[in-house]
Amino acid sequence: MNVAVWSHAWATETSGVGHVVKNLCDYLRDRGHTVIILRPGSTELMQQTHQWGHVTYELNLRPPVVEGHAVKSRVSFALLMPAVLYQLSRLLKTRSIQIINAHYPDDSFVYAAICRRLLAGQLRLLTSIHGADLFPGGRPRAPYSRAIRSLLASSDAIVAPSVSFLNDTLETFSDLEGKLVCIHHGIRNTEFDTGEPPHAPADPYILCVAMHNEKKGLDTLIRAFRTVAAVYDRLTLRLVGDGPLRPMLEALARAHGLSGRIEFLGALSRPEIVRLMKETDLFVLPSRSEPFGLALLEAAVCRRAIVATDVGGIPEIIRHEVSGLLVPPDNVEALSASLLRLLDHPSLRRALGESAYQTVSSRFSWEMMGGQYESLMSRLVPVERRGAARPEHDLEPAGASTRRPRR
Repeated sequence: MNVAVWSHAWATETSGVGHVVKNLCDYLRDRGHTVIILRPGSTELMQQTHQWGHVTYELNLRPPVVEGHAVKSRVSFALLMPAVLYQLSRLLKTRSIQIINAHYPDDSFVYAAICRRLLAGQLRLLTSIHGADLFPGGRPRAPYSRAIRSLLASSDAIVAPSVSFLNDTLETFSDLEGKLVCIHHGIRNTEFDTGEPPHAPADPYILCVAMHNEKKGLDTLIRAFRTVAAVYDRLTLRLVGDGPLRPMLEALARAHGLSGRIEFLGALSRPEIVRLMKETDLFVLPSRSEPFGLALLEAAVCRRAIVATDVGGIPEIIRHEVSGLLVPPDNVEALSASLLRLLDHPSLRRALGESAYQTVSSRFSWEMMGGQYESLMSRLVPVERRGAARPEHDLEPAGASTRRPRR
């Protein structure tokens, strides 16, 4: 198959979306498919570059409406749309693209929907939703733009990263019944599981890797850590990530007298995150909502004990008391008690970490994720237009009902 993966310039390998997109592109290429990347850029004429070793095309994809500039943006969109569509359709035809896979859609992705309609006999559209693209802050938008609704309506299939998020999406977009399919994210084990023993840090620490926004629940973690820090006087909490709530969270740490015990490390590179994951005593994710939880896979591959909240897609990864501990969201007492329990019992930490590793290795590999994407794409592209490797991982037929009962 010839596949165009539509993504964002900000979706670098250090972001969750970028990590998924890169692994998918690599998998499809290694399986013998032709892969190009499309992403919004700043130039009105299409530019060719490279990302992650893949041929990449950039073009200024103006959204139909820009907040605060409604009239001007509509006029600009109408004037430039013919030139943009000409360049896109010419590229898709020249490269014989059979399917577009659009990741983390926003209003600028409406061009993918238009191309799908213009090239109906040649092109299929697969949209991958990740979380905040449809539910910013963990809640539905009010209302959704015509561009987003057009993209979803034009999609031949839509991939959600968890059964929980699939059901949430169906509650908001009931007309997508039959289009939605769950494909869990996967991880490349070798990136974290190098076989090298971790170096013991001078002082033990708890690690959290998360955006500093409201839905990640870091304020609850800081309050819970106050109790933990009173028991373990050398223990620190390291927070990796950044976001709009960082100043508030730093102020909260100071207010609880934890300035010297909580380290705000900001956004880090993949190698730095790998090192921290391998050296930490345990990993915590206190989210209020979570479509999936890719950081949990990273911690599990490093055989780290995990404490996380029982929300969204997290229970599809972590089984309580088997591969980690789950607590209710916004529950300071339950979170601090679970952290203390694991700190008090090293053998339990090791057992849960090993179980999490086995779970992720068997169910959440990037080969499994890539294989399920490949199978779905093969079902969408007519048999006579395929021309690449046979998929190894089967999947429910696109168009079949994929609604599951809630847990």
